Amino acid sequence: MRKFLKRIWTNRSFCIDFALKGTGILFSIWETISLFAPGDELIDRSLPWITRLFMAVLIVIAIFIVVYIIGIAIVAFNNKIVLFDVADGHHVYVQYGDALSAEVLGKGSAPQRNILVSVNRCFDTIVDDDLISNMSLHGQAMNILYASHEYTEKSLNAQIKQKLANQQPVLLNQKDKPRGNLKRYEEGTIAEIKSTAGCTFFFLGLTSFDQMLHPHISDVEYGIALVRALQYCIERNQGYPVVFPLIGGGRAQTRKEEKDILEFIVKLIQMNRAAINCDIHIVVRESAKDSIPILKLKHNL
Repeated sequence: MRKFLKRIWTNRSFCIDFALKGTGILFSIWETISLFAPGDELIDRSLPWITRLFMAVLIVIAIFIVVYIIGIAIVAFNNKIVLFDVADGHHVYVQYGDALSAEVLGKGSAPQRNILVSVNRCFDTIVDDDLISNMSLHGQAMNILYASHEYTEKSLNAQIKQKLANQQPVLLNQKDKPRGNLKRYEEGTIAEIKSTAGCTFFFLGLTSFDQMLHPHISDVEYGIALVRALQYCIERNQGYPVVFPLIGGGRAQTRKEEKDILEFIVKLIQMNRAAINCDIHIVVRESAKDSIPILKLKHNL
């Protein structure tokens, strides 16, 4: 109950706007009807004017409350919105859910999809809660590949190196980075790894490790990485949907609020909407329903 109330509070701006617009629309409809069927007898004209005014105010407040409750119901049950349409009948969605689950596309949808997953710029594959956390999207995605027995840490590392063979990395030493790979690629570099589970992972090089294996990224590097990521998704989607999580949110130390990341991704995609040639699902983690509103986004475009 507490989480639900917090979610309503987070979406209060949407609910208020919805109630104001809904109340206005209802009164506009009533005024139109009144042109043909006068409704001035709704309140007894024999009552004092102050009483009639008070009753009229109560009616307006009652209608506003009813419409506001409808807005609350929309917040409670709506986990996905179509943000806008793009070319060839494709859409850009914003939704709550698990970015790695096939259910994010909706029931009955084909499982084939591309998933953008941010990783460190050395493209490490060792998921041990030291180099890579099991709780991060990076770790979860790679564990999916390991659990299916398609790859081991070693074979996935070799496959990623092969995918990045034409890139020019910076060579590090173990003093700079005590564990893992010692080739660091440019921000926005992507290694494309296919899975027989029906998805292709676009592993996006985002953060750099320091000597304590803490990930970092500057604001400029972050912007460049997301621009390159979107361009890659446009060029390499093969007609399949792209799942676009909140890149740099969660455990990645980007020093950015997830709400700000969401707004940035939405604006970036909107600016490039003419080039979008597939469905894009911007996914907000399920546990953020009570802190990150999505319904208001469409009204802000």
